[in-house]
Amino acid sequence: MMSRIRRRYGAPWCPIPLVYSELEEWLDSKSKYEVAFLKRQFWMEINKRELQHYFKDCDHFPSLREMKKTWALIYPGTKSKIPNVIKMRQIVEMAFTIYPPQGASLGEWAPQRSTWVRPVIDGVEGQKYLLYGHPVLKETNIQVVAQLVTKAMRESKMKLSFIQTTSRIEH
Repeated sequence: MMSRIRRRYGAPWCPIPLVYSELEEWLDSKSKYEVAFLKRQFWMEINKRELQHYFKDCDHFPSLREMKKTWALIYPGTKSKIPNVIKMRQIVEMAFTIYPPQGASLGEWAPQRSTWVRPVIDGVEGQKYLLYGHPVLKETNIQVVAQLVTKAMRESKMKLSFIQTTSRIEH
């Protein structure tokens, strides 16, 4: 599985050493994914509409776009179309491709996880904090956050306008 994950992300082939702590982490994740599947399965399949609930049970919050992109990465001929029913081996493969284990040694080829909309905080998705409430978030003053965002937007607009005016002058 580690070799398949590395190949999907375009990482060059290299032997993957056996590190017991990483193997234990992988086995824990695999059992977590399988237990979450068994909780939601019907006839050893999960309906496509259950995917986000499945990942939520695993404490992961991928976007629909990420899931479609990953499905196309695993099954190239499907054009990002996720089938209506998904088997356990497919969903576990999908989970490990979206959230590669440390043992895959992807390094710089690892997918970028943290964004403004879906931040990663200390290796944990920030969406979890938003859904379940975190004491730090409850104390946050929304006005300070709004001022920070507007200031950042203003600065980026000023930089863009400066670049445009300097490019006009050069031509």
